[in-house]
Amino acid sequence: MWSLSMIGGTVWVVLAQIFIAPELENYIIERIVSSTIGLLVLCVWVVSVLYMVFPNYNLTEFNPFFEITLFYAIIALPIEVVTYMEHKMWAFNESNPDKVKNTFCDLNKDLPLPLKESPIWSLQADDHYVQIQTENGQHMILSTLADAIVKTTQIEGVRVHRSHWVAKQGIKNIIRKNGRMECHLHNETVIPVSRSGQSAIKGIGWLN
Repeated sequence: MWSLSMIGGTVWVVLAQIFIAPELENYIIERIVSSTIGLLVLCVWVVSVLYMVFPNYNLTEFNPFFEITLFYAIIALPIEVVTYMEHKMWAFNESNPDKVKNTFCDLNKDLPLPLKESPIWSLQADDHYVQIQTENGQHMILSTLADAIVKTTQIEGVRVHRSHWVAKQGIKNIIRKNGRMECHLHNETVIPVSRSGQSAIKGIGWLN
């Protein structure tokens, strides 16, 4: 019974940590909430297993919650260590503000007058068009993504996905969520990053 509880409990806690635990601005509070959720999930699982194995089980006869908490501490510690390492590893490198400054490129000339002097943050392919995300708004142009990227050589940027290019000046942070990397822009737009995009981002030193 305890073997089933340990195996199943570990799986459920990991799933809870990945899919249920919220992402909050404060990292310490986020981990406390995450741990609380994980412990509650584990308690529900172990009690369910007890009642499956012993249908007439009475919690008042033997309280298993101390053992559950101890077991959770054993499996949660490695999870928290890995989570903390990921939190540090995927932090966006903004240690030198001079590296992240607003610059302009030839693609700005294709924007309407109100956006011509607006820093470009990202490009997204949309059929035969490219959506240009700037600091002050969006604009769609008739172009391929590859042709639009050619016009951004003056900007520090990288193609992070088959359909997405992102400029460093537009990124607020880079996070890893549910096993995937994402670029979050200053306006909270989320840009997905493919596996090749992850390698590209690491290669140009955007991560601490």
